[in-house]
Parts: sequence; C-alpha cells; structure tokens
Amino acid sequence: MTKYVYFMRAIDGSGPIKIGCTQDLMMRLYDVSLKRGAQIGFLAFAEGSHDLENRIQRGFNHLRVEGEWFDPAPELMDFIEQTVRSQKLPEPHYDERTKKMAQMYFGGATLQQIGDEFDMSRERVRQILRRDDVPSLGHREKGGAVRKFTPQQGRDMRRMHQENASMADIARHFDCSVTCVKMYLIEQGVTDFKKGPRKSTIAKAEVAARLYADGIKTPAIAKELGLPQPSVYRLLKIAGVKPDRRAA
Repeated sequence: MTKYVYFMRAIDGSGPIKIGCTQDLMMRLYDVSLKRGAQIGFLAFAEGSHDLENRIQRGFNHLRVEGEWFDPAPELMDFIEQTVRSQKLPEPHYDERTKKMAQMYFGGATLQQIGDEFDMSRERVRQILRRDDVPSLGHREKGGAVRKFTPQQGRDMRRMHQENASMADIARHFDCSVTCVKMYLIEQGVTDFKKGPRKSTIAKAEVAARLYADGIKTPAIAKELGLPQPSVYRLLKIAGVKPDRRAA
C-alpha cells in the first residue's frame, strides 16, 4: 500500500508543522486534529517512506519543537513549497552532524578519524553516511585521501598482478587497501581477476611435488606439511602432478 510523507499545520496558520508518514492521510488528519484539539490541514504530501520521513526530520532537526513538530522557518516552508510545485519530495537536507561528517570525509578524513571526532565507532560513522546517502569515494589510502600512483608504481603493480601476487600482497607492498589496488587496476584496463594460487601455496605445491617424486606417500606428505590429505592432492594438482590415489 502506498505511503505518503506529509506536512500538516493548524489551518489558521499558527503553531508548528508536523512532518510524518502514513498510508491513510484522512485518518491521520482526523487523529492529529483530535489530539491537538484544533483544526489541522495538510500543507503538502507526496509519495514516500518512513526512511525518507526520518531523513527529512533529521535534516530539519535544528527546527524541532517536539516529537514530529517543527518550527515553520523559511527553509522548511521553502521545502514544502518545492513539494507542492513538483508533486514530489525534494532531496532531503543533511542534518548538521551528517553535514560535518561529510565535509570531513570528502576532505580526506578516514572513518576512524571521523569516529574519534564524534566519539563513535568507525562502523557507526559508515552506517550514518550510508543511511543519509553520502556518496562513497570508493578506494582510499590508509591516510584517508584517494590514492594516486606514479607511472612506475602503476607498472610495478601490474607486474605483480601478472606474476600472480595476491591482492593482499600488492596492497601491503603499496601500503593501501585491497579495494584501492583493484580499482586502480580496473582503471588501467586490467580485468582478469580470476583468483590464482598465492605464492605461498605455489611454494607448498612445489615441496609436495618434490616429496612425492622422492617416493613419499601422500599421508606422510600431509603430516610433513601439517595439512589434511585432500589438501595435499590439491597442491599436487597445482604443481601439475596427478597422483595415483590407489597407491598414494
């Protein structure tokens, strides 16, 4: 059933404005008029949701009188007028806290730095920015700013990728996030991100193959490497060795 975000006020134009959301506009109008003991009318309404209602209320939090009632300041009246003209809700304003968080974020601050400023966890900061649709900058370096690489670094990164280095190893080498590495490679036209074996896995595969070539059975290889036997079969496969499981 369709929900509507509405703005209502006493029909004589006095008092605060209520911002709410309902599926039944006429029933809500009746209920509010009864509770307020006054004749209430709609200033505007448009299709919306409770999430959108909450965002609009947070954007005008500095005008809140009580509950869902807000001071009829010019900025709120202008928002309502835009709703009437377009027959849809304008983009909600950020509340002051989110506005400051967004300014810090786009200024290069990390989520942790923002959290320290507002005495909350980095995860809570991420939730607030996501909730209020603050655009993400995507990949960032550990210091917070969007990472830029020199041409030589770019060549080194592509070489490491071609040599089957893991995303994590490349990220550690360049002191940035895995997402940062992947996004940069994509920008450079690299699309082959099939996960291949890591260098450490290849090294173990070579050891397993050498032991197997020396006539050592797979159970003994598993014990030597501290791995379950099925993992030894996988390592041998990586090394290009097809063991005889009946004799292994």
